[in-house]
Amino acid sequence: MRPLLLASGLLFALLAGAQSPHYRVGVPGTWVLEQTMSGARVADTACLEGGEEIVLLDRQYDLASRSVYWRRANRLISAEGVQNGSRFEVSFDPSYEQLTIHHLRIVRGGEVIEKFDPSQIRVLHREEDMSSFLYDGSLSVICELKDVRVGDIVDYALTLKGWNPAEKGLFHRNLSMGYSVPVARLHLRVISPLGRSPAMKRHAFDVEPKVLTTARGTETSWSLGPLPCMQVDDGAPGWYDPLPSVEFSEFASVEALRNWALDQYAVDRRITGRLADRVAELKSLPDPIARIDSAVHLVQREVRYLGLEGGISAYRPHPPSDVYDQRFGDCKDKSLLLVTLLEASGVKAYPALVNTRNGWSMDERLPSPGLFDHCITMIPLAGDTLWVDATSTHNQGQGKRRYTPNYGKALVVANGASGYVAMHVSDTGGVEVVERITLDTLGAGGDLVVTTRYMGRKADGLRAVIASRSITDITKNYSDYYAGIYGNCTPLALLHYQDDVVANVLTTKEHYHIHQAWDTLADRGLLVFNTLGYTVRDHQVKPGNAARMAPFSLGQPVRIRHRIEVKLPTEWSVPPITFEREGFGVSYSSVITKKSDGLVVLDHTYSSDGYYIDAADAVAYQEMQEAVTSDLSYEFSQSISAGGDSVAKVPDALGKWLFIAFCIGVCVFGALRLYRYDPLPHPEVLGKRPWSIGSFLILPAIGLCVNPLRILYDMFSDSGAFFHATDYTSLVATEHPVRVDLAMHLSQLMGFVQLSFIILLVVLYFQHRSSVPLLMKVMYVGTLTWICIDFWIYEAMDLEEVLGEAYGSKEITRSFIAAAIWVPVFHLSERVRFTFTKQLDPMVVVVSTAPVQDREPPAEAP
Repeated sequence: MRPLLLASGLLFALLAGAQSPHYRVGVPGTWVLEQTMSGARVADTACLEGGEEIVLLDRQYDLASRSVYWRRANRLISAEGVQNGSRFEVSFDPSYEQLTIHHLRIVRGGEVIEKFDPSQIRVLHREEDMSSFLYDGSLSVICELKDVRVGDIVDYALTLKGWNPAEKGLFHRNLSMGYSVPVARLHLRVISPLGRSPAMKRHAFDVEPKVLTTARGTETSWSLGPLPCMQVDDGAPGWYDPLPSVEFSEFASVEALRNWALDQYAVDRRITGRLADRVAELKSLPDPIARIDSAVHLVQREVRYLGLEGGISAYRPHPPSDVYDQRFGDCKDKSLLLVTLLEASGVKAYPALVNTRNGWSMDERLPSPGLFDHCITMIPLAGDTLWVDATSTHNQGQGKRRYTPNYGKALVVANGASGYVAMHVSDTGGVEVVERITLDTLGAGGDLVVTTRYMGRKADGLRAVIASRSITDITKNYSDYYAGIYGNCTPLALLHYQDDVVANVLTTKEHYHIHQAWDTLADRGLLVFNTLGYTVRDHQVKPGNAARMAPFSLGQPVRIRHRIEVKLPTEWSVPPITFEREGFGVSYSSVITKKSDGLVVLDHTYSSDGYYIDAADAVAYQEMQEAVTSDLSYEFSQSISAGGDSVAKVPDALGKWLFIAFCIGVCVFGALRLYRYDPLPHPEVLGKRPWSIGSFLILPAIGLCVNPLRILYDMFSDSGAFFHATDYTSLVATEHPVRVDLAMHLSQLMGFVQLSFIILLVVLYFQHRSSVPLLMKVMYVGTLTWICIDFWIYEAMDLEEVLGEAYGSKEITRSFIAAAIWVPVFHLSERVRFTFTKQLDPMVVVVSTAPVQDREPPAEAP
C-alpha cells in the first residue's frame, strides 16, 4: 500500500500546477482511513445487472470539516459493463462544495494503471431536472476513460468539502446499507467531534456499529461484505423501503425542524409595487372563498414554475414581491407568495413541507430537511382544512372542490403548530362515461357517441392535455384508441369540451363512425359485436400473480362509472345479469339490462378508496381484479345463416313462443294419454276397497305436491337458461352453436315434460289410480336418467363456465337414493298394492275365482 500511496503522491505533485478552478487534485485528508479491496469478491452473482459488480463502496463523513470522502471500485465483467462503466462522473454545487479528486485508475490483473488526465476532463453545467424546470447550478466533472477492457476494475476516490449553509452546519443523512445489486465490500464511517452526537436510527438493518473515541471525536463505523442483492418488488408504495439504511440527524425534534424551517421562510415579505395592486383587488372581494380562489388563480397561472435551487435557494424561498415581479418561482416561492397574498387579504395560510413519495412514513424517520421534496399551502377553514398546490397550473374548483393529492403528512411552517399534520382530500374526483352505440344493420358499421365527465384530479389532468396539445391531435389519438376496441373509426366531429371551473368538472363529447362493428368468427359460426368497459380497465392496478414481499400501491382514490348503451338493429335476447366484487378498498359492480326497442344497457361502476394493500393480500387482490377484468367485456352474438354468408340469424321471439306452445301441446297430449292408461290392479285386490293414503305413502305425496312449485320457480328464476333457449347462441360464445341449440331445446322440452308428468301424478295419486305404482317408478328412474344425461351434455359442451353448473353432486346423489328406496317400495309393497286399486272405468267387469272379502290395512308399513 505504501508504494501505491507514494506513487499517487508523486503523480499529484506533478499535476499540482494543472489545478482547475472547478476542482482540485490531491491526496485524501488525514482523517480518512484507506480501505483495501484485496480479495473482495461478490457472493451473489445471479442478480448482477449492467455487467458490473461493486468491489468496494467506501463512504466517510467528517462533521468537523463538513467533508465526505467517497471511493468506489467496480469490476466490469462483460462488454455491457465496459459500455456502462467506462465513464467517471461526479456532480457538485460549486456555490458551497469543493471537489478534490484523489485518484482515477484501472486495476488490471494486479497492475494499477493511472487514468487521470486533466486534458480529458470536461466540466459541464448539468441540470438533471431541466425538463421539470429545475435549475440547481450544479457542475459535472466528466472523464471518458480510454482502453477499458472486460475484467478491469475502475477505481476512483474523491472528497467533497462543504455543506449547504442553509443547514446551519447540522449533519443529516439517510445512508443505504444494502442495494439491489451485490456489493463485495462496504465501509461507512461517521466522525462526530466531541460535544456533538447526532441521533442515529437504523431501518431494516440490525448490524451494530463499531464505536471508537479518538482525538477527533466519536467514530461510528461499519465494515460489511460480501452483501447479497436486495430484491425490491415493483409497484410498492413510495413510503415502503425494504433496503437497509441508517439515518443520522442533528435536528433534535420535529419542533427543532420547524424552527429551522421558520428561519428559512423568514424572508422579506413586504408587499410592494405591482403586488400591492393585486392585494387591493383581493381585499375588494366579498368573502374568503372568493379571495382564496382569486389568489390561487393568480399564483398558479400568472407566475410560471421555474426552480433556481442552487445553494441556499434549495431551502429558502425568494421574497414574494420579487417572485411576482419576475413572474416565476419554484414550489417554495409560489407557496410563500400565495400565503402572503392571502394573509394580506385577511385569510390565514401557511407553507407546508411535504414528501410526494413517502410522506406517509414521516413519523418513522428522524427529523431532517432531507425528508421534504415539495412545498404546498395549508389554508385553515371553518371546520376543515384546504390544501393547495400553487404549482398546479391547471387546478380548478371553488374552495374544497379544488384537488390536491394526499401526501400523508406535512410539516406546517407556522408558529404554534405541533408535530406533523395529517392531510386529507375531500374530493378525489373520478370519471363518468356514457357511450351510445347505434348498430343499424347486422354485419355492418355503427355510430358511436361518447360523453365523459372528468371530475377533480381527472379534470385537472385533462386540462393539462388540452392546454399542451391541439384538439385535432387529441381527437386523432382518441380515435386510434377506440379503433383498438371497435375497429377502424372515423371522427365525425372534433372533440368538444365544456369546463365548469367552479365545480371542477370538465365534460367532453366525441362522435365517431365505426366502419365495421361486427366480427365474423367462421370457426364458431358466429357474427359478434364486442363491448368493453375500458374506463374501468384503464384504472385497474394489478400486482401480478407472483408472491410479494412488499405492499402494493393502489395509487390515489378514484371513482369510475362507465355506462354503455347499445341500440341493436332488432330485438335481442339478453338476460339481466348482475355481477359484484368488493374487497381491499375496491368495489365493483355491473348490471346488464335489456330495455325496449332493442336497447341494451351495460352499467359498470368501480371505486378504489385505499392507498395500498399488504403483501399477504396481493394474490387475492389480483384474483379479484382478474374477475373484474373478465366481466368488463360483453359479446353480442348471432349464428351465421346456413348459407354461409355474413348475415346474422335474426332473434325470432315468435319462434320461441311457438316452440314453447309446441312443448305444452306435446305435454298435454301425453298427459291425457297417460291419464287414460288404466292397467288392472293386482289380482289380490280386485274388487276390494282401496286403503287410505297413509303411513309412509304420505312422504312421496308431499314430494309430488312440492315438486311442481320447485320446477316453476326454476323456470322463471333462470330465464336465461329456460325461456331463451331457442336463441341461446346469442348469449353463449361456443364453437358448436347447433349442438347448443339442440341441447337447450331438449332441456326446455324436458322441463315441460317433468312439470306436466308430476302434476298428472298428483291427480292420479290422490285418486288411488291403479297406474300410480308404475308411473312412480318411471318418475324416479326417469329423473335420475335425465339428470345424468343433462350433466353429461353440460360437461361435453363446456357450458358450466357460462351457464353455471347444471346439477351438483348433491342433486345426483339425492336422486339416486330416492330411486334406490322408492322404486322397490312401489314395486313390492303390499300397502302400495292395496292403496292404488281404482280404474278410470268403474264398470269394467272383473272375473275372479277367489271369494270377495274386504281386508283392513296393516297397522304398520311393510
